[in-house]
Amino acid sequence: MTIALWIVNILLALAFLAAGAMKAARPKEALAANGMAWTEDFSSPSIKLIGIAEVIGAVGLIVPLLTGIAPILTPIARPPQGVGRPGPRPGRALDRKRRAGLPRRPRLMNRPGLGPRP
Repeated sequence: MTIALWIVNILLALAFLAAGAMKAARPKEALAANGMAWTEDFSSPSIKLIGIAEVIGAVGLIVPLLTGIAPILTPIARPPQGVGRPGPRPGRALDRKRRAGLPRRPRLMNRPGLGPRP
């Protein structure tokens, strides 16, 4: 089980590190040109801060298990709702409200008793 945890953590840490480094190092205009339309709604320092937070998240996935200091933090860093997503995201709701003209992506309903709404 520990080997599986290490494999998953390393893969997730690499994904967070790559995404965060890209946001922290590239200018806002280059990110928008590569299909990240959401960057138009945020200032450049905010995008850099998001990138730095993702890099810190990558470190947070590996360091607790590697050092043995508070290893309970490792499984907590990956919540059951999804990687790096600890539940409802109010920031996304605000972004959707600002971009009212965009279509909403379908939501996967994975809870028992809940189905598509009419």
